[in-house]
Amino acid sequence: MPRPHFLLVSYAAQGHINPTLQFAKCFIRIGAHVTFTTSLSARRRMTEVPKVEGLSFVTFLDGYDDRLKPNDDREKYGAEFKRRGKKNLNNLIASSNDQGKPITCIVYFLLITWAMEVAREQQIPC
Repeated sequence: MPRPHFLLVSYAAQGHINPTLQFAKCFIRIGAHVTFTTSLSARRRMTEVPKVEGLSFVTFLDGYDDRLKPNDDREKYGAEFKRRGKKNLNNLIASSNDQGKPITCIVYFLLITWAMEVAREQQIPC
């Protein structure tokens, strides 16, 4: 049986990233491979990316790569995060398929309902 490959999609905020990384380690402990994805702006706020066997870390551009600023329009940010996130998630799934490492399940968190839309379009359980 092929090794399960989970795609974990995290919101671009520190309060979401660390719990998602901890959750990823649970899947890794049972022998799965995990691809963790979030925006580049979130990655830039991290001091380091954990080096864990079985964990791949992939970022995508959300249009606010130098951080969301206090005066930025939050609705516009949400719309851009969704638009760019969906596009990049589809690209990531295609790339994984091309490499012979298909995503077997997508896990997303509350604010990222668009990940569920992608999962349904791609017929991947979530």
